[in-house]
Formats: sequence, C-alpha cells, structure tokens
Amino acid sequence: MCLQSQLQELQLIQHSLLPGESFSFTLPPEDSRVWRSLLDSFNAGDTTSTSTSTTPIAQAKFQVMVSDAQIRFEVQLPERYPEDAEINSAQVSVNGEGISRDEHHRWRAFIQEKLTEVQGNE
Repeated sequence: MCLQSQLQELQLIQHSLLPGESFSFTLPPEDSRVWRSLLDSFNAGDTTSTSTSTTPIAQAKFQVMVSDAQIRFEVQLPERYPEDAEINSAQVSVNGEGISRDEHHRWRAFIQEKLTEVQGNE
C-alpha cells in the first residue's frame, strides 16, 4: 500500500511540472532504474507489478529542478510514507550553486512552515 501511494504522489508531481521543470531520481543508478521502472509501469496503468513486488527497494529520493534557476528541491520519502508521515515526514531540502548560508536557512524555515501547514490540513 505504501509503494502505490508513493507512486501516486510521484506521478502527481511529474504531471504537475511546468515547462522548464524536471523531475529525476537522485539514487544510485540501480535504485534509480528500479524506481523509474516502477513509476513507468504505474503511469502505464500496471498496478499489479507494484502490488506484487516483494523485492525491497530503496527509499524514494528525487529532485525537482527549474532550468533557469540556480536551485533544486531534493526530497526523500520515509520508507513507510505516507503511513508514517506523522512520525517521519518527508525530508525536503533546497540546494544549488551560489546559495548563501542565510538564504539556505530562509529556505529551510520556509519549507518547515509549509510542511507544518500541509500536515495540519490532512
């Protein structure tokens, strides 16, 4: 159940991208291939491969980038997300070239504020 929920959310993110935005997994190559294959199958409507999968897979870790921006958002989902979301929320960070320490702290505070809002609305 967790895997299908994660794939649903990853699919939603992919389909919500605007022109110039990109989505990619940030895992070792083999783990990225597994996640890409699962997501491609899910996008094609094949939910049997995700519901019958007994192979352990790495936690989902991905990034969303904007081609004209110097920053990227990196997200790591907890292993049992969304079931354990109250205990272990997604880890979201902002990285990029030329980001000052102050800017990084502002982004962290903004992300924490938004995560708190989202968790309060569920």
